[in-house]
Amino acid sequence: MQNFEFIKKTVFDTIGFDADNISLEVSDSDGVYVSFKGEKAVVGGKTTAMLCRALFLLAKNISEGKKSFEIRETPVFDDCGVMIDCSRNGVMKVDAVKKYINCMAALGLNFLMLYTEDTYTIEEYKFFGYLRGKYSKEELREIDDYAYSLGVEVIPCIQTLGHLAQYLQWSESEPIVDTSSVLIVDEDATYKFIEAAIRSMRECFRTNRIHIGMDEAHDVGLGKFLKKHGYQNRFETLNRHLGRVVEICNKYGYKPMMWSDMYFRLASPNGSYYVDSEIDFSKEITDNIADVDMVYWDYYHSNGKIYDLQIKCHKKLLRPLLFAGGISIWYGQLPWHEETWNNSKAALRSCARNGVRSVFATIWDDDGCETNIFFSVPYLPLFSEYCYRGSKTRDRDIISVSEFLTKTKFKTWEAIGSYHAYIDGTAAHGKAYFYNDPFYNLVPYKTEVSEKMLDRYKEALTTVNAAKMPKDSLHMKKYAKHIFKISILKTELLLRLRDAYLKKDKEYMTYAAEKVIPELIKLFKELSEIHREQWNATYKPFGYEVISFRYGGSINRLKDIKKSLGEYLSGESDSIPELEAEQYPATRRLNTYRFFTPSAIF
Repeated sequence: MQNFEFIKKTVFDTIGFDADNISLEVSDSDGVYVSFKGEKAVVGGKTTAMLCRALFLLAKNISEGKKSFEIRETPVFDDCGVMIDCSRNGVMKVDAVKKYINCMAALGLNFLMLYTEDTYTIEEYKFFGYLRGKYSKEELREIDDYAYSLGVEVIPCIQTLGHLAQYLQWSESEPIVDTSSVLIVDEDATYKFIEAAIRSMRECFRTNRIHIGMDEAHDVGLGKFLKKHGYQNRFETLNRHLGRVVEICNKYGYKPMMWSDMYFRLASPNGSYYVDSEIDFSKEITDNIADVDMVYWDYYHSNGKIYDLQIKCHKKLLRPLLFAGGISIWYGQLPWHEETWNNSKAALRSCARNGVRSVFATIWDDDGCETNIFFSVPYLPLFSEYCYRGSKTRDRDIISVSEFLTKTKFKTWEAIGSYHAYIDGTAAHGKAYFYNDPFYNLVPYKTEVSEKMLDRYKEALTTVNAAKMPKDSLHMKKYAKHIFKISILKTELLLRLRDAYLKKDKEYMTYAAEKVIPELIKLFKELSEIHREQWNATYKPFGYEVISFRYGGSINRLKDIKKSLGEYLSGESDSIPELEAEQYPATRRLNTYRFFTPSAIF
């Protein structure tokens, strides 16, 4: 057991609890144990993580006014943790990682992965993580030591096949390139690189587990490899590569795990990961898979039967299984409450039913890390409560723990998370309205969906305005208010501006040019400052330039539109060609929802 005084102080400071008048003892326990009577408390935990949770539960129940209580918990899962994406612009500062670890530890979560595609140091490859804010070995050791002191195991989470486009763009990487994001298999240079990466991780972390990635390498063997060797059986190619990588892991004392999807994609008739019927893997395939744990990732379903089927299929791979769910902050600007809440509950119940022993929440930062990682904290109790309470977990249990941890009413988080929504069967993303060019209706949703989203934004803004949230450097309330204000004005323009132009409603067009557009410019300028300060409190500065470009582009485009409207209203021009052009229901073949203009996604 680690230093109890440090653990106690860290947990109590994290939740703002004063224990000066409490006599506190520590006892042995097979799980989590808490008792309190009068002013005497006893806490215990089989592990440091469980002891942290015991302290959290003690503080919570006392804060609720309870004078006497006893709590015993035995976790359903052996491991329950978090994976934080540090590869899509946002590389968390060490102090921010520690702050996040404090929140995890208080809940009893016991492992953390920092997903680093190229944002860690490999001395032999100077362009690996070039200008990306990569972690030094000293920083990773500091994180590992701090997490260990609170019972949190830090597991390196890297890539050894695909998702390496950030590094493979540099000429230094030429000997190991297959395609733009995938390593070439069977080349000595590739395994020299992978060994250097794994050796670097070994020098930073005390754990004997490592996540080697290998997901979504859709074009493995189809680039330079194909030209050199011709087409080869891709199952065999994947297995051969995995075997080499596992050998290297074992050399450095690591037991590896990998994302499981490539085996399913190669076995599926349509190349899909999410099967709707059973997939059988031949004995030849399973016999040739190296000794690696499989990680089934799925954040997209609210039907528990889908998870049941997938877990059943995964067990046919005859390898230890972990499950990775998600806290959905990766759709842009703000979290998605509905998807996180419904899908996580269905998944975790299925994992408990089907005997999965290790689960974790992935927190991705797709498309630039627009949503701050600390917006995910209110949803960590989904995972902690299902871990420690199992099938007995009720919604009010999760909500109560979330509110005590964040000191914010859960209805506020629900309002913030309503920025994205399912409307009439459509998954509508707030980002579509936030970035949509007012002259081009490229939002891929029906008008009725946009009208309902507008109502949601107005309701959410009212809730957030009235919310009481702790003051901190992230300015979460002010940030969310600006996101909703901008989205409301943008959505109204989307619904009204072109129609007003076609009807020659110059009164509304004048209002848009003189009131709405200037207000939007003002809000975007204010938001860019709020967001920059929020970013700098959490992340290294590298990567924010992408967000800055987006704000700058949005502001400059609004100035263009204001000028075009003014020229038309003054008679200087006799039309606005963008609004004259016929516009169709906007659907795209690819998921290019980042910037809603017809020509460029940047």
